[in-house]
Amino acid sequence: MERTTKRNWIDKLELLINELIAAKKVYGTLVQSDRHPHKRPYFKHRHFQYGTFANILNDEFFAITERRPTDNRTGEADLIFPPLEHSLLTQSKPKEDIDAQILQVERIMILRYQEILTHGDLSNTTNAILQSQAEELNNEWQKLKSNLRIDFHDNHNSIEV
Repeated sequence: MERTTKRNWIDKLELLINELIAAKKVYGTLVQSDRHPHKRPYFKHRHFQYGTFANILNDEFFAITERRPTDNRTGEADLIFPPLEHSLLTQSKPKEDIDAQILQVERIMILRYQEILTHGDLSNTTNAILQSQAEELNNEWQKLKSNLRIDFHDNHNSIEV
């Protein structure tokens, strides 16, 4: 039973790393895009932040498992950032809808961190890294939400602008 639980959080950590790498790529593409120039500084900041987070967790994953995360494993195409990229690059939306969509995806990312942090089998180092990154993401999410004056209702899974 303990092995299954440990494997479970290791699998989730591996998927989180894949998500961070996807986020880095998506925000990199959005930085270079001409679609949303008002968001370029935000996209650039997130591109570098997610890249740094991915590198740190990639090293931690290697320390735990003695292997690198598998890239985008078959059957696990539930990454949240590629659909955001597709939407922002192909659909014409008002600024408020774009902001709300970004907030929603960023919130899901925070929840993925929190899901891993609930496992009691994490090493102290892994826990500290995840906690630090989750807190930083949450602080930025709260600041962005406040700056945009968007009310986010967790229990309704909706966003009001």
